[in-house]
Amino acid sequence: MSFYQTELPKDLMELAAESGLKLFQNRTNHRISVFLSHFGQTEQVEANWKKVSNYIASSYQSTLTKKEDEFEKWNIYLLFTCTAAVNKTLRFEIENDKFSSRKIILEGLAGDLNDQQTNMIISQHITNDDLVIDPAAQSDDLQEIVNKYQSPTFIWEMIKDEEALVYKTASQKRILESIISKIKNENK
Repeated sequence: MSFYQTELPKDLMELAAESGLKLFQNRTNHRISVFLSHFGQTEQVEANWKKVSNYIASSYQSTLTKKEDEFEKWNIYLLFTCTAAVNKTLRFEIENDKFSSRKIILEGLAGDLNDQQTNMIISQHITNDDLVIDPAAQSDDLQEIVNKYQSPTFIWEMIKDEEALVYKTASQKRILESIISKIKNENK
């Protein structure tokens, strides 16, 4: 999924001049908005992050009132980049603030990021579409875990010898029916 720099709403232009604020959005029916703000020093992050967050909530998020805006309203992210290292206490405070949006701190990044760098960051920290899942490798890993795990429960006894239950709905259904039957018989 690609994100493109989008023109900021007029209400946010003044804030953009102060904080280097930029808006990136995907171009799908389910819009995700990522606001990126860069600061050189930790002190600038500390002094401005609440202002940026509050301003976006009041000037942008609050305008998303239509039913079709519901997904976007809950998918707003603030990426604060900083050239300097950000102390753990401040990072914890910002990233655990649940008001209006998810906030992410990235440190050690110099000034302006190009679109490719921004998309890579969004992919790694928000959409996770940079992950590659290989079903064959996943199945091998699962089998290794199954072979090592020991459990006294009857459910484990039913599934431990099954060959790669992943993607085998007939086996899953048979085992589920057996579990339900066993539970019903125990409760008689």
